[in-house]
Amino acid sequence: MKKTLAALLLTLVALAFAACGDVSSTAENTTADTTEVVTASVTTEETTVEETTAEETSAVVTTEEITAFETTKEIITTTESTTVPAVTTVATTVATTEATTEATTEVTTVEVTDTVTDTTLAEETTAPPAPEVFSFEESDLTEYVLLGKYLGIEVFINAPAPISDEEVEQQINSVIETLPPEAMLYSRACVVGDKINIDFVGTMDGVQFEGGSAENTALVLGEGRFIPGFEEGIAGMIPGDVFPITVVFPDDYYEDLAGKTAQFEITLNYIYPALTDEMAKEYFGYDSAAAVRADVRASLEDEARKAQSTEKEQAAWTKVLANSSVVVYPEEQIEIAFQKQVKSYKDLAASYNMTYEELFTNGYGIPVEEAEKILYEAAKNSVKQQLVLYSIARDKGIPLDDAAYENDMLVLASGYGLSSVDELLEAVGYTKSELKELMIYMEVIEEVIQNANFVEVTE
Repeated sequence: MKKTLAALLLTLVALAFAACGDVSSTAENTTADTTEVVTASVTTEETTVEETTAEETSAVVTTEEITAFETTKEIITTTESTTVPAVTTVATTVATTEATTEATTEVTTVEVTDTVTDTTLAEETTAPPAPEVFSFEESDLTEYVLLGKYLGIEVFINAPAPISDEEVEQQINSVIETLPPEAMLYSRACVVGDKINIDFVGTMDGVQFEGGSAENTALVLGEGRFIPGFEEGIAGMIPGDVFPITVVFPDDYYEDLAGKTAQFEITLNYIYPALTDEMAKEYFGYDSAAAVRADVRASLEDEARKAQSTEKEQAAWTKVLANSSVVVYPEEQIEIAFQKQVKSYKDLAASYNMTYEELFTNGYGIPVEEAEKILYEAAKNSVKQQLVLYSIARDKGIPLDDAAYENDMLVLASGYGLSSVDELLEAVGYTKSELKELMIYMEVIEEVIQNANFVEVTE
């Protein structure tokens, strides 16, 4: 168990290291997006400039059946005009890793239309006599939470979809885009279906307009990703050609461009090649194109398995939470969790040179009072998870004292070439108690998954 736990935590900390640059990268991407106005084929103000722009997510969030991380991240949905990301809180966030779900489980594929869940116990509001100082490790948690079934639970998950040929080709084409210039095609005219690389400069009455120019833009001729007339003007060009075209923006396009006529000077840089046996040998290190496709398919299938492992963990933990019920919340713990949420958003606001209030009103489009109600519910959800987690740990005899986890923390630190636990905590932004809690969670969820009956739901 300890060896498996250490491996899981190494993966987890790798994710924490990788997440360090999320906020800055989001800000940088904002600038890049402003250059792509003319590439949109979508025709409403609310749409993004390209159909390939990352999708927004919105979710109906409950305080009973999802993790605290998801509550915080998804319930405050960004508006399309903002680039401020939701903050991810560290405390009591239950992390997922590939290895947690590699335990043997019973999996059955069935056709179902309705998911049957265990009955959730009703929550009460009358507080029992509380200890003088509440502690998840030492207080009598039976006064706060009624622990439901957590072993042998039935959990419904989506059956993984088979990897399509189109997905394989998309992955290969993404790699081809990164090949050196000498791998590209320069000697023939481009035709519909070709993936090409272009530069373009847009003007109106001889003056460049905002968002009308870009360099090294990849597109597939004929997909219709750009405004009408744009791609049609490119077909037949040979790499190196510079060609002017005139287009009219659709009437239902962005208000400042709708119905207007623009001129574009287009430079065709090169045509991306299709995968051949020769390319496979020279650039991919395989004997044939077929071997490349087989390896890419295997890689995508492995990613699908990892994604399902994550889904298993999330679904299992959600079911465990739904089966348990809080009798009364320890108010001081809710306040602690709430203040952590508030601090996270204050820090985020400061990183954008905004006030805490401006972050919500301008960034998320909601008043701070409404936002704090959401954050308070997220804090309650976080505390419920802690109550359930520590209750299960006690029930299974999992140690809760700090000393029991010192060695595992040292293993984690040494795995990243760090000489002390303090260096590890500083690197990942955890406190020692938060890291210990995460280790407890990893042990608990591993046993839950090992004993769960996962039922794959087909569409």
